[in-house]
Amino acid sequence: MKENNKEQSEKINIRDEFSKEDYKNDQIQIQVKTFKDVNLSIIQMIKYSEIIQEEINKNNIINKIEEKLRRIKDTTQIKDENIKTFFKILNEEEVEINNDQYSDLHKLSNIFKIKTLNKYLSKYAKKHSKDIDFIVTQIQENKNEQNSTKEERENQANSSEYEKCLIDKINECFVNEKFNELPIYIVYRIIKESSIQKLDHNLLYEYIERNKEERYILYRFLNLQYLKEEKFNELYENYKNDQKSKSTTFKYYEYLTHQLTYIKELKEINKSQEKQIKTLLINNQQLQTQIKQITSAKQDIETNNQQLQTQIKQITSEKQDIETNNQQLQTQIKQITSEKKDIETNNEQLQLQITQMYKENQELMTKMTQTNEENQKIQNHL
Repeated sequence: MKENNKEQSEKINIRDEFSKEDYKNDQIQIQVKTFKDVNLSIIQMIKYSEIIQEEINKNNIINKIEEKLRRIKDTTQIKDENIKTFFKILNEEEVEINNDQYSDLHKLSNIFKIKTLNKYLSKYAKKHSKDIDFIVTQIQENKNEQNSTKEERENQANSSEYEKCLIDKINECFVNEKFNELPIYIVYRIIKESSIQKLDHNLLYEYIERNKEERYILYRFLNLQYLKEEKFNELYENYKNDQKSKSTTFKYYEYLTHQLTYIKELKEINKSQEKQIKTLLINNQQLQTQIKQITSAKQDIETNNQQLQTQIKQITSEKQDIETNNQQLQTQIKQITSEKKDIETNNEQLQLQITQMYKENQELMTKMTQTNEENQKIQNHL
């Protein structure tokens, strides 16, 4: 814990905290008839004036301070080392302070009315207002001074205010080592004022179990339904074992506001239902997988069908083109056949004409031959 305090310590030099307002308070005004008013520093006058120093000694101011310190030691729990640190600060030395020193320095600052130091300590407290270690330390100091003098009690910070700072950080407190040092009645008070909805019941359970002999009364705030299964089972087993052995620790469980056995039965029912739900979920997942597969197959079939429909359309279109071409060819064939018939008819007519002409030619030839023969005869006769 000391190492932790070293990490959290801060350097202070009271000279750096001395403000203009403090400087004005240090000034006194001396009135002299022969010249105007003169402002002097009380601190500087004491430092340099032997007359004032002698007056201080005559009035036993040093003895009074010593007497006050003895009374502080006899009537308070302020540590000697913190008194030494206090005077080092007043001597304008640079010192380090931590959470453990804060309360003693705050008390001494109030006792001696050191306004400048009080201002610094107020800033320190504000800076560490969310520091659990700091808050717990102040609560402990307040608790330790409950039987101190009236003067000391008036200088105490209000413990309830510190406790309020821990209410919103209760879950962090459960795992904080310093928080373990607080007495159970203070912890009880803090948890009672905390929001049950924000309370981490698993951390609360762990906190109780670390020192069940002192903290079992906190079972009153533990809501079993929010415990993790392993922690609930651990608590239930401890309960059953203590019940069987008739251990004195069995009384601890009286502070549980819920019946462990009943909750256990509910948890078993819930566990069984969870298994059924898991089985149904698995079956549902399998059905979903099958549906996805069927849907995918259906999509493939629809895609293939669309492709086939496209092919059929293409074939039908090609068929229509072929039929159109065929009709055109049939028409052409008919035309050609008709033209052929016309040609054949013309050819027959030409053949007839040729035959006729051939006959006629033969006849002419015959006649020519006859004529030639006759002519020859005639010539021969001549």
